[in-house]
Amino acid sequence: MRFVDKENNIREEFVDFVHCEDGVTGEALAQTILGRLRSYGLDTSYLRGQGYDGAGNMSGRIRGTAALIQKEIPTAFYVHCNAHILNLCIVRSCELQPIRNLMGVMLEITIFFRYSPKRQDKLEKKITRICPEEKKSKLINLCKTRWVERHQAFETFADLYVPVVEVFQEITENPSNWNQESLTGAKSLLLAITSFDFLMAFTVSKDVLGYAKGLSTSLQAKNHNICKAMQEVSVVKKSLQSAREQVESKHKEWFQKAKSMAESVNAEEPRLPRKCGRQKHKDNTPAKNIEEHYRVTITVPFLDHMVTQLNDKFAESQQKATLALFLIPSQLPENMDWKELVTMYANDLPFPENFECELSCWKTKWQSWPGRKPTTLEEAMDHADNLLYPNIHILLRIVATLPVTTSECERSFSCLRRLKTYLRGTMTQTRLSGLALMNIHYDKDINRDTVITEFARRQPRRMELVNILE
Repeated sequence: MRFVDKENNIREEFVDFVHCEDGVTGEALAQTILGRLRSYGLDTSYLRGQGYDGAGNMSGRIRGTAALIQKEIPTAFYVHCNAHILNLCIVRSCELQPIRNLMGVMLEITIFFRYSPKRQDKLEKKITRICPEEKKSKLINLCKTRWVERHQAFETFADLYVPVVEVFQEITENPSNWNQESLTGAKSLLLAITSFDFLMAFTVSKDVLGYAKGLSTSLQAKNHNICKAMQEVSVVKKSLQSAREQVESKHKEWFQKAKSMAESVNAEEPRLPRKCGRQKHKDNTPAKNIEEHYRVTITVPFLDHMVTQLNDKFAESQQKATLALFLIPSQLPENMDWKELVTMYANDLPFPENFECELSCWKTKWQSWPGRKPTTLEEAMDHADNLLYPNIHILLRIVATLPVTTSECERSFSCLRRLKTYLRGTMTQTRLSGLALMNIHYDKDINRDTVITEFARRQPRRMELVNILE
């Protein structure tokens, strides 16, 4: 549950694990969620936001859980998890052929070492000899779910590139010490990672995806608000757009990095591919030199894909963030039509007919403000007194409750895994949720005397002590 407490702190708290006995269709899940909320004694008419990971049964526009709940509670807006949206942007951008080939090769290399202690031992010895100061000793997999690891995988591969190449070379030069599977894999992978197509795609991907690394981590924070998240997304989009506008200088820098990697392992010099008379594929684009060839076939398309995907995927979240973004003092516009916003939350506002006057006072306050104006939603809520600005206070609190990510919900699965899988425990639903609450909210103080007293009151027979000596 996500809410704003009395001290204007945005909080997300784990409440319960719920067994979906009636199925996982959109209708069944909608009834389960609303029924469980009401069982807590909560008035579901105050529900103002829903956050899901974008699965079809949750986000379907007709029979999805979000649509069915919003049909019953019109102001319970659905927000697609922004961390999942960013991952979709990266996945769609990486569908470019050279990038997709790169990802496949990196995955095969990781598997090559991960599932063979002998190969991994050889890699660690090479790392110790070539770069003894390097603390990394294992390649990181391009994980499909833990997205931050995907960025770390590129950084680790760049640091261990030379030892990896030398391991492949040593395996191919000493066939008697290795089985046929190792020989075949080493030869094909060595050929793949020393080609300039691979190195150029790797360099461009590593640096372009590096723009989104910090955003991937930030969007998983539980106390994020949608305004701050969209501001961070906007910064990344502007940075990528700036790189696109300066693509010639950026590409020259990345091209030199790729050449340095090639020189470090004595790879062949890059050459222009053969051209056919009639262009049918992007790779056949005419180019004057090899640098221009890779700029047209890899750098420009990849940057364009990233910018386009970010603009398209985050458009809906940006629209929701705009609801309150302009109520933040540092963002207050001179002229804006607020009728739609007031109409949308007319039942929540204490004095909707007085909103225009209140807004005028709010603007006047910040026009003559001597110090730094609040730039975040939390700071704005601290200054929006409930007595002086009741309507603005309510609007800011509503937008603060709009979910940004479902990462905090998914973190609770780790607790479920500890309780159910590692302990191999079978227990009732109530006991499972109770143990999960104790494990997740470990920072809460528990009065042991109160617990013992309550247990003794409910189970008096179990508290009878037996003298085992008699």
